[in-house]
Amino acid sequence: MMRPARIALVVGTTGALILAVVLSAQQVRPAAPMQIEKVKDGLYLIRGPFNRCAPNGCGGAFGDDGLLHEAGDVAVRVTSEGLILVDDKYQDNVAEILEKVRSVSPLPVKYVLNTHHHTDHAGGDATFITTTEIIAHRNVRENFLRNKQPGAPRVTFTDQASVVLGGVEVRAYYFGRGHTNGDAVIHFPDLRVIHTGDLITEGMPVMDYRNGASAVEWVSVLDKILDLDFDVAIPGHGPLLTRERIRSDRQKLVTMNQRMADLARKNVPIDQVFGQLRLEDLGWNHTVSTVAFRGGLSGYYEEMKSQPPVFAADPLSGTWTTGGPSPQTFVFKASGDRFGGIACGPCDRAESVFRVEDGRILDATHVSFFVSYDTAGPRFRELGRYRDRVVGSLADGQLALSAQPEGRNVPASTLRLTRVVHGFVPDTSNVPPSSLLTADPAAAPSPIEGRWVFAGRVAQQNVILKVRGQKIWGVICGPCDPGGVTLIDDGSFDGTTLRFYINHIDTPPSPAQRGVRRNIMTGTLSGNVMRFTWVREGAETEPGGDIVMFGPIRE
Repeated sequence: MMRPARIALVVGTTGALILAVVLSAQQVRPAAPMQIEKVKDGLYLIRGPFNRCAPNGCGGAFGDDGLLHEAGDVAVRVTSEGLILVDDKYQDNVAEILEKVRSVSPLPVKYVLNTHHHTDHAGGDATFITTTEIIAHRNVRENFLRNKQPGAPRVTFTDQASVVLGGVEVRAYYFGRGHTNGDAVIHFPDLRVIHTGDLITEGMPVMDYRNGASAVEWVSVLDKILDLDFDVAIPGHGPLLTRERIRSDRQKLVTMNQRMADLARKNVPIDQVFGQLRLEDLGWNHTVSTVAFRGGLSGYYEEMKSQPPVFAADPLSGTWTTGGPSPQTFVFKASGDRFGGIACGPCDRAESVFRVEDGRILDATHVSFFVSYDTAGPRFRELGRYRDRVVGSLADGQLALSAQPEGRNVPASTLRLTRVVHGFVPDTSNVPPSSLLTADPAAAPSPIEGRWVFAGRVAQQNVILKVRGQKIWGVICGPCDPGGVTLIDDGSFDGTTLRFYINHIDTPPSPAQRGVRRNIMTGTLSGNVMRFTWVREGAETEPGGDIVMFGPIRE
């Protein structure tokens, strides 16, 4: 008997709320009206209204850029006990928001979660605060108060919060500074959907430095978002997006940060910076947020100017190739400002697999390393054992290399590499240093050095083991085209027992993979047979597998 009365009270309250908002709303005719769409069962997205120039129309610095703009996306989670909203647009939009909400459920709005404080996302708090509990990161409340913005949330959190209503849980996470200092990511775990706020939009990133933004920290925030379990993302503005779009925007932000850091350190005048960021090749030169981005350009310039001149390890680590019918392949593994790896081509022959050592990350765009040719190589017959000193520069996703034999007055050769997995950037923040970081001592090859084989699930797997003294490194591939080459390092051999690591950086490509995954291989040698067991590093107590390899195969 109580439920009908409760519903009647709720409807009456909602009606009064709508009336109050209608009386104060601006009578501006939008280019396109507000709309609601289903995301998944029990979850809806409210977009619009759509206006020229800016979310609330033309005026001030916002002229007609030919695009339609909208206030922040609102998520509506329907439960049996009421509704949970994520964001509430401008205060003038609340009446229409409630009309759209009532089109999918008659139940009251019980909670509003703010992604951040900007009025195109949280302006409606000034109205909802009278009837609804609003939850936000503590910095959001502080930003409300400092900016004298009405409707400051009364419930705040520091790192994580959960709302449970009608048996449905909605989680809010704070991963660090990005668009502002209070950006929350909202996770609907049962539906595998997130709401990113303005950490991801249909446009380009915009940094609000007056309210604590950070382009540098933003990258790690996106990494943490990608660690969540989701397959659909509701952005701060725009249509539904995929996990891959977030990964792509993350790489674009890394690239833009590198460019800005380089321009700032060269003291390029601020009025010339925008044109030299080359946003057109990122697809960001004409987006719904490009004009707003320019408004925060000076803060962005100063932040990147203060960064240490270090080339990020993430864009370097992984597999690169020259392409073409006879490709050369490089696999780099960076830790901090040092890196090692391998160079090969073809990669299924021991005599054409070489060690990349003494790699140094020099500055924002430059690296140097050595390729060691101790038993073979392009100039081995002429020079004997030698090392190429290689210098490289990274720009626009390509690594340009110039190589010259160390201490020899011979012409340099050049290569241009591109990533095998385009746009893939792993998180290498916790990668342990590789044994390939330092030069290999002049040890003779072991008799077991060479190509070993075993039967893979799809094709024969080739394991090229380079064994010098008690150290092992090399590659595993099958097929041995650039997309199938995986680095072996940190190996040891005591005459009977072998142990080494297989590093899964970006091959085989895995869109869900973030960090560098390593398998630990432990085996014994008996004649021409190696018997191995393997486990995944960090999960040594879980089942792994067994492998029997035969070799070395003499070509």
